[in-house]
Amino acid sequence: MDHIKVRHPEDAELFAQYANAIISDPDLVIKDSSHSETVFLVKKTDSSNLNVVIRLSLGAQPEGFCNSVMTFYRIRDKNLAKLQKKDANITLYKKE
Repeated sequence: MDHIKVRHPEDAELFAQYANAIISDPDLVIKDSSHSETVFLVKKTDSSNLNVVIRLSLGAQPEGFCNSVMTFYRIRDKNLAKLQKKDANITLYKKE
């Protein structure tokens, strides 16, 4: 939350409001090709797309590592389309 407050202060209130819905019921899950074991969780709202970047704790991680929210921000339709079209990124889930 500290990172969000510092880097995306205008989005901190949105995160507090939508965090549970984005994490438990995302509209899209995209594997981040630039950072291993990281995914983008995207939730579409009437006014914006909300993106939570999650670092996943997988079996090969040192003990004590756990899934964690890296950051949260609004993402425009155009940038979301670019994220989805990037060859190395893989859409893991899409709500229909």
